[in-house]
Amino acid sequence: MPNQAVCQRLNFLRLNGFPYESSDFYAGFDWEVQREEK
Repeated sequence: MPNQAVCQRLNFLRLNGFPYESSDFYAGFDWEVQREEK
C-alpha cells in the first residue's frame, strides 16, 4: 500500500478516535469494524 494511502488511513482513524501507533495500522481495520458494530 502506498505510503500516502497509509498516512491518509492513519489520519482518518486518528480523527475517529483511534489511538494508533504506526505499527498498528492493520489493527485499525479491526478497531473500526468493532466501533461500527457498537
